[in-house]
Amino acid sequence: MSEAAILRGRGLTVAYGARRVLDGLDVAIAPGGVTALCGANGCGKSTLLRSLAGLQPLQAGTVEIDGRPLGELKRRERARALAMLAQANEVPAGLTVFELVAYGRHAHRRLIGGLSSADRSAILDALAATGLRDHGAREVAALSGGERQRAWIAMALAQQCRVLLLDEPTTWLDVRHQVELVLALKNLNRERGITIVCVLHDLNQAAAMADRVLLMKAGRILHDGPPAEMLRPAPLAEVYGVEMWRLDHPDSAAPLCVPAFAPARRQPLEARP
Repeated sequence: MSEAAILRGRGLTVAYGARRVLDGLDVAIAPGGVTALCGANGCGKSTLLRSLAGLQPLQAGTVEIDGRPLGELKRRERARALAMLAQANEVPAGLTVFELVAYGRHAHRRLIGGLSSADRSAILDALAATGLRDHGAREVAALSGGERQRAWIAMALAQQCRVLLLDEPTTWLDVRHQVELVLALKNLNRERGITIVCVLHDLNQAAAMADRVLLMKAGRILHDGPPAEMLRPAPLAEVYGVEMWRLDHPDSAAPLCVPAFAPARRQPLEARP
């Protein structure tokens, strides 16, 4: 594992009953990057993410942030270090976007009293960074799916953490909102240097957003590297058990992955009917 790691898991072992989901897994997350965890359903992606967040009970192993065991950090210290957004998040009826984002200031607020000027500044900055500057007074329940996801990310930004963990952030979003969210996360990483680790099912989103892809199977990391190396037919077939075709994006040359639903047609294009 790399020595330069902001977040590190050593010997992570998690079991649900008699089934081991992670078995002695080691992982190191470099600062300032975007890492995508990919693999088939049930391979342990979300369990690994929850373990790195300190939300998953471990049978064995440790998680460290900046070389310090996560378990030794007080709650406020941990909240300033990292934030995790799950697949589904419930909010009380009537809660506004501003109020939701303000929850992210809990780790910084005084024990008594209202929001400080620093709190309000951080909240407004987070709203602006996620394109929600004019939506603070709206109820979260009235937002579109993409806006709601950005509101949750704004809450994490207001927390002013250095590591953001996301579990399938584009699930249930239509194509437009998926694109908007991927671009928003890329911008946050580039402009603010926030380290992002996310579980993604869409390999093309992983190629567009991440600079590192971890391919998981049966609770292990089988392949680890940049998208151009990971999103190739051989490693994908090993992880997913299906043939994949590799294409290149016409503008960026980023890898594109297409399942081989049918045998390739080898006849020349001009000979096809």
